[in-house]
Amino acid sequence: MLNLKHLIALTTFGLLVLPSTAIANTPDVRATTILAINCAETPLGPIATAENRLRVSGPAYAFRSSSTGVANLNCHLPINNRTVFNNLNNNNISSYRVYYQDPDGTGTAAEIRTELRYITTNGNVVTVCPASSSNASNATLFTSRVVPCNHQFGANRLYYFQVTMSRSNTNQTPFLVGIDFP
Repeated sequence: MLNLKHLIALTTFGLLVLPSTAIANTPDVRATTILAINCAETPLGPIATAENRLRVSGPAYAFRSSSTGVANLNCHLPINNRTVFNNLNNNNISSYRVYYQDPDGTGTAAEIRTELRYITTNGNVVTVCPASSSNASNATLFTSRVVPCNHQFGANRLYYFQVTMSRSNTNQTPFLVGIDFP
């Protein structure tokens, strides 16, 4: 029979000795926020200028009144493996949270997709976590969505979120407000 003393000893052993794949957002990561107005609309194709389908609405991005289609935003993430709160240089992420509005919820007439990416020293783009879609939620008002994303930030990498906003008609107005780390 297992008594309380044995249970405590086994739990302590498991926490201290056995490997764990679970990580949490470290303090430097939790202290980081990205407002949508700090993101930049980027070209969708080989043309070197953005399509200008989006407008700033308060702290958020939304489609211009007559624009439909797809628009990309790149949102710089000013963090890497270097830590400010200690000298361990081990910034980790377990999730991020997107603040947005998708007026048709799980419908396909509007969508906000997010991907965490980084650029390597030789210019390659690496996607850290699979894309997350607002169409996975039936919320139609301003809301937030926590996206699981386990990653240890590395040195010599430039991190950013690629946000893809889309709408198929002018009756739908999706908004991106920002991203943080719970």
